[in-house]
Amino acid sequence: SSEPVIIGIIGSFEKRKGHNILFKAVNILKQNFTLKNFKILCYGQSKFGHYMDFKKQIKDIGIDRLVEFREFEQNMDKLYLPLDIVVSPSTQFETMPLVLIDAMAYYKPIIGSKLQGIMDIIDHGRNGYLFDIGDYKTLAKYLNILIMDNQKRNSFGIDGRKRYEDNFPAQRMAQDYFNVFM
Repeated sequence: SSEPVIIGIIGSFEKRKGHNILFKAVNILKQNFTLKNFKILCYGQSKFGHYMDFKKQIKDIGIDRLVEFREFEQNMDKLYLPLDIVVSPSTQFETMPLVLIDAMAYYKPIIGSKLQGIMDIIDHGRNGYLFDIGDYKTLAKYLNILIMDNQKRNSFGIDGRKRYEDNFPAQRMAQDYFNVFM
């Protein structure tokens, strides 16, 4: 297919969210792999954080044509349906990475850094991949695998959805939160 594979990163434009790690991985993909067409969508708030730093970084490394910044979208369908892969390359603790849970609900394969919280969501090799914090070379390798293998993306998405249904449906999470506060 000539349609690009869309990789999404969702979150505030802060260094701790790992945008710079994703951009370094994309630069490796661009230089070292024979790839299908792909594109990066960054959802966040451009008025805050390191948005301008990230814009400069992607221009400096020559991937600005591959990366698009968008304002955060409240409509979950508009946010997740266009994405083929969801990445969370965070560099600091993620208490409950809801972006990854939401991605699983939408049958999306996920890739995240080995942080407490993220490691509780991703079952490495089943619904996504985990990589060491800051290891953009391994992130590039995993992105390449998922970009090139539609069947693996689908398989990870299906497994992620099952994990979501078994562990994170809204009623169960609400009850769990209620139990904590009681």
